[in-house]
Amino acid sequence: FATCRPSIAFLQETKLSDIPAAKFKTFLPANLSAHCFLAADGSRGGVATAWDENQLSLVSTHAKTYTLTTVLSFAASDLLLTLTNVYGPSDHSFTVAFLEELRDVSSTVTGAWLLSGDFNLIRDPSEKNNDNFDTARADAFNQTIHDLTLIELPLLDRSFTWSNQRSSPVLARLDRAFLNTDLDAVAPNTTLTSLSHAT
Repeated sequence: FATCRPSIAFLQETKLSDIPAAKFKTFLPANLSAHCFLAADGSRGGVATAWDENQLSLVSTHAKTYTLTTVLSFAASDLLLTLTNVYGPSDHSFTVAFLEELRDVSSTVTGAWLLSGDFNLIRDPSEKNNDNFDTARADAFNQTIHDLTLIELPLLDRSFTWSNQRSSPVLARLDRAFLNTDLDAVAPNTTLTSLSHAT
């Protein structure tokens, strides 16, 4: 990850209640000089967004229960980019509230928008390696995506993004990236690929 020198990084499940700049420098590439975060709830959750201040400037940031939305401006152009870093609830009794929060965030967005992270939801039975599929939950998620006019970036190099690490594991596609039509018009050739896990 450090060798990629990304312009922007999203982290989910940091499990941190605070992230001082010195702490950030221990696990992020050196060029990511600025950050904002949503604190973890005890040892659960936690979200952080970091960016390269030589390329991007902070316009605004807003934290909610499951999302951290940051608006950045590019130094090299007049483009404003809204980024929403997501860590959806693993307790599905909160799924309705989570999807409502996505709708609330959408209502504040103007222009290009990228929405990415761990949604803890699947859209289709093919996104899980067993038959434990909740149709109503998937329908609610898909309806939200449709209503917000989001385009999902296909992940072409793997089928699943999460495992429970058991000897006979449950595998699922929980991590996703979406963009709106404004961002698709600006960056129509955007792709999504995964990096191998170091540990």
